[in-house]
Amino acid sequence: MKLLRIIQIVALTITLMPTGIAGLSVTDRNHTIALARNVTLQVDFGNGTINTYEDVRGANVLEATESVLPVGVDWFGNLAFVKSIGGVSESDDAGLWWQYWVNSELSVVSANAYQIQDNDTIVWRYTTSQVGNPNPTAPDNSLLLGTIVLGVLGIGFLIVLYSLNGRN
Repeated sequence: MKLLRIIQIVALTITLMPTGIAGLSVTDRNHTIALARNVTLQVDFGNGTINTYEDVRGANVLEATESVLPVGVDWFGNLAFVKSIGGVSESDDAGLWWQYWVNSELSVVSANAYQIQDNDTIVWRYTTSQVGNPNPTAPDNSLLLGTIVLGVLGIGFLIVLYSLNGRN
């Protein structure tokens, strides 16, 4: 699972931005990147503890998270792999690690590469799953949709077979 996570991070072609410190903007050689405002950050520690922080600021997910909690990071070149948040570290034995969503969409880029926008909602979860819904009370209909699609394809295949067999 950890290898899959590392492959996801490394396999993406991204433009990294410089990390900044508290302030209104981060500047690189070509342009100024404004820090996002009014960002909500939620951290689900996987044990029933969920902390929510309002009006978090940062240019990217990592900066926004570091602005309110200590974050442990392993670096793979310029890509950050988050190992711990708020003192809770990944567990290879239990298969638990940190993953994040922005505006209810699972991100597949490094936390320092995801440029956040004003009013974004970031959700970190300490979990075994690579996919899933960051809001466990909301239904995840992907299995139902897949079942319906496969059923329709199967019925269509049977109709084609029946019509071909009926011609012989």
